[in-house]
Amino acid sequence: MNGLSSAEKLSGCDVPFAEETKGEKIMATDEWTFRIRFLSPVDGQQLIELRQARPSKDSDHPKSHSTCNDDERASLLLQNSTTVSSTGWMLTSPFWSIQSSILLSLTYFPAWQALPEYTTHVCSSCCCCHVESCCGIKKDLFTEYFTVEDVVRVQMVEARQIRGVGICRAIQLHLRPLLYDASSNPIPPQFQSAWETHLEHMEHNQSELSEQQSNDYSSNDSNNTGPILTFCLSSTQTDPPLLWKVEIPALKTAIAMETITLLEGKLHAAGSGYFPTHTYVNGFQSWTFSGSIPRGAPQPQSAMPDRVSRAFNAGGAPPPTDATLLASSPRPYVPNDDFVPTYTSDFFTCISSDGETTEQMYPPLDETGGPACVMGWLSQRQQFGIITADSNLERLQMHASCQGQILLPNGRIVTDWAYVQLTTPHSYDEEPMVYFLHAVAAYNEARPMANLLTGWCSWYVFYQNISETILRENFVTLKEMRTHVPTNVAVVDDGYMTAWGDWDSCKPGQFPSSLGVVADDIRKNQMRPGLWLAPFAADKHSLLTKGHPEWIIRNNIGLPANSSNCGKFFYGLDATNPAVRRHVHDAIERAVKQWGYSVLKIDFLYAACLEGSGKYDLSMSRAQAMHVAMQTIRKAAGSTTFLIGCGCPVASGIGIVDAMRVSADTGPAWYPQFPFPWWDHGTLPSLKAMIRNSITRAPLGHRWWHNDPDCLMLGNHTSLTDIEVASAASIVAMTCGMLLLSDDLPKVSPKRMNILSKIFPLTGIPAVVLDLHSTKDGIPRLLRLWATDKFDMLDSFRSSMSLDEEFDHNAEATYFARQASFNPDRESVALNERNRTCIHVTKGLGTWTIVSISNWTDSPVVSCIPPAALLPLGGSLEDNEEASTDSFSSAKANEPGRHGYHTLAFWSCKYNWIPDHRKNPEQTISRRLNAHETEIYHIKPVTPEKPQYIGGNLHFSCGKEVRSFYVNFNNNRARICLETNYYRNGSILLYIPRTTLDKLQVTVTGKPEGQWSAVGNIPRISDNGSHQLAGRVVQIPIEIFADKRSHDGEIEIEY
Repeated sequence: MNGLSSAEKLSGCDVPFAEETKGEKIMATDEWTFRIRFLSPVDGQQLIELRQARPSKDSDHPKSHSTCNDDERASLLLQNSTTVSSTGWMLTSPFWSIQSSILLSLTYFPAWQALPEYTTHVCSSCCCCHVESCCGIKKDLFTEYFTVEDVVRVQMVEARQIRGVGICRAIQLHLRPLLYDASSNPIPPQFQSAWETHLEHMEHNQSELSEQQSNDYSSNDSNNTGPILTFCLSSTQTDPPLLWKVEIPALKTAIAMETITLLEGKLHAAGSGYFPTHTYVNGFQSWTFSGSIPRGAPQPQSAMPDRVSRAFNAGGAPPPTDATLLASSPRPYVPNDDFVPTYTSDFFTCISSDGETTEQMYPPLDETGGPACVMGWLSQRQQFGIITADSNLERLQMHASCQGQILLPNGRIVTDWAYVQLTTPHSYDEEPMVYFLHAVAAYNEARPMANLLTGWCSWYVFYQNISETILRENFVTLKEMRTHVPTNVAVVDDGYMTAWGDWDSCKPGQFPSSLGVVADDIRKNQMRPGLWLAPFAADKHSLLTKGHPEWIIRNNIGLPANSSNCGKFFYGLDATNPAVRRHVHDAIERAVKQWGYSVLKIDFLYAACLEGSGKYDLSMSRAQAMHVAMQTIRKAAGSTTFLIGCGCPVASGIGIVDAMRVSADTGPAWYPQFPFPWWDHGTLPSLKAMIRNSITRAPLGHRWWHNDPDCLMLGNHTSLTDIEVASAASIVAMTCGMLLLSDDLPKVSPKRMNILSKIFPLTGIPAVVLDLHSTKDGIPRLLRLWATDKFDMLDSFRSSMSLDEEFDHNAEATYFARQASFNPDRESVALNERNRTCIHVTKGLGTWTIVSISNWTDSPVVSCIPPAALLPLGGSLEDNEEASTDSFSSAKANEPGRHGYHTLAFWSCKYNWIPDHRKNPEQTISRRLNAHETEIYHIKPVTPEKPQYIGGNLHFSCGKEVRSFYVNFNNNRARICLETNYYRNGSILLYIPRTTLDKLQVTVTGKPEGQWSAVGNIPRISDNGSHQLAGRVVQIPIEIFADKRSHDGEIEIEY
């Protein structure tokens, strides 16, 4: 066997040999260096390293450990060492390290055994065949492990650019050929005809398949006979991630790949002072459970039987355990058999630490936590991947699931880029996954943020019982309600067609005209028309199914693949079949171009990649089929159509959809209702499931797409309490994705409509989840925004609005959503500037924090907000008159809160003053919350000498409702102009810097002698700590008529 080749040139930098670096320590904790190391079997125990220093905060360019010139970002070194894994690789950081005991593991079987048995006529009919294949030939599964002993050549690769990651240094490891001997398992004669048919199909699709394959760091060497691993280490990012991928070149004979294991190893935390405490689990598709789980706690599962729920959650899978081990040496690598996966996450995961193991007065927050290990893939275009971990969060595996994907002699199989990042405490600010989320967004070219949708959907009020008449009545109602709740889209949901699959049909009694007429009605009522379709699903009684049974994905014995039960079983259409893709293209194009719908809700998308070998092209993996399916939809819809993905594998929608459902269906009750099990943690409809995933997947919003939390249900036909409806409204407002209603709006009570009005219009700004990675029960309870007037962005936007924007009720929210969204072309700013979570308000309102706190238990509890949650780290809540008006980075970090804070509980409209929590750490905000209740608190530093607008109960932000706020200090007057686009009835709170209010005069809507009441006293704190009365807080009732009357929304105060 050949040893490691001589090191090649690396971008003009000679790689030093072992004698030049002898004696260097492996760990250099003060240098923030990440290393990947491979032990060579040649004499001298040569070691390969990719090293990168963490970029200095005081320099525009990161420092690197290199003997090259200063422009080099990383160095590749060979050195003598024996203190590394003897079989795989290790990635180290100053706190944690991760070690893989292998380079690669492959599980595969002969290609002809991937053929579905019903196409080979070898499966006889028996009662068992209606459940599973028990009559066919068992697959001859083989597993091969590749370690450093199997490296035959090392190739140094020039610094290259990976989209979303930046400049990387790379090496390619060429491994020995596979050991499989095809001559021992030839194609049986009875399979030959079926094989030739499938081969023809696979070759027909080969050109389209090759377009999907990424060429990043793929080898162009036609002499390659074994797998190739490419490892890259970012040289431009803070806490640089390691990326790697596998390429399996064509063999002389075809094989069927089952699983590619990219990592099998351990996470080492010993000696760091931080131990893993939580793991974030991402579900396969829109509806699947996602959230952080404390170490040792069980992973929440569906309470439904596999037959009715498996397809909802079936993404990647670990390799089979009954494979035959093929060994390349007398002493082969043998894995430990005692690994029991406790946690399984699709696409990505984050293993995190609460922080050092010390007693804390308050629950920990993510921003004060310890290191984290983020693992996943940049995309899922090639295979669906899973990460598994044991109960201690120490032993880890990463598997790319091919699930029988055939590798033809003229083809190849590549994986998506695998990603591992060891982040350091606080370098990630509030969200340890932020670098991964941004890398994935950029790599998949996530679509720019289109207009925010706030509208209505027909599903939850009418279900399938819709008609032109019913819809038209609601469209008119929506237009009439624009002064209360403005909407810009109406979605016609399921129920218009005669059967799923027959998308060109309409129920003749309910839709005598056409869907084009319905779209025209929506536009006449000043909304965008939206339509629901499930393009890769079909009913068993549909004309499509009867006419094209060959389009249906089938299992090994020819039965339709299990789609799980959403109230009915349906068929999944095979996206690997060109005829199916043409059918879907035609259906989408008809809806957009012929009928005129500019918003499409595309549902049950996972149906395009159901588990089953009965499909057209067996050389395409399920992930590749899903990617082709999504590309087909976008191409047919065009670039300007707003696509809402639903029931979609999460990774498959990035860069394709404009919005993505991130939760299970909402429901008319807190828990799933009978006959469903109420204790379900899977995909069953309920408000709890909707709220849970809307929070736990909040970090994806404004980065990959608009989050769609599903509809907000208000009607009294539900069993939801006012508290639960307000909680749902709070989470929708704080996370700020899409918002669709689904009620018979004229029948909604005024009290429920009042709840809704308090979150309209949306702000466009998503909150940060403060305890996503430190929650104890799976559902975070703390979200935070902050608001400021420091940068003039709101006033500048309002003064430059076009005529179209003035009539678009979401124009302002859309503008700021784009400012807050990740944009790979925008110059990055320091994370602690928190511009993603900043609501811009008009001049004079100041700066404050907005924190929501929730009780998701079934009993009342006394909840408190940790002091660290009250103020954004690195942000200032003090007035700063010298702040620049156009730059976040110019804000001063003054000490806030010397005179305490105004605190306003929004839903209850209760005011309180609290002292500076840094001097009184026990003085924080606490309140008794009822079961399922949420309160939104506003915390604003007191300015004793100046009047302050504190907020009110008009809008949850306590600031977006204000058009202008002006104080004339010469004659002690203040003037507030509130927004008058919408009818509102409530009150506002003002701080008046006067100890007595006998001279206070209030004019409301042009009428003097307005009502007011004092609700709080504010102390002035002297340098010696003594208190004196500084001023009073008053509450003023206000009604905004939104009818263009004179002085509407105006309040004048003379004090």
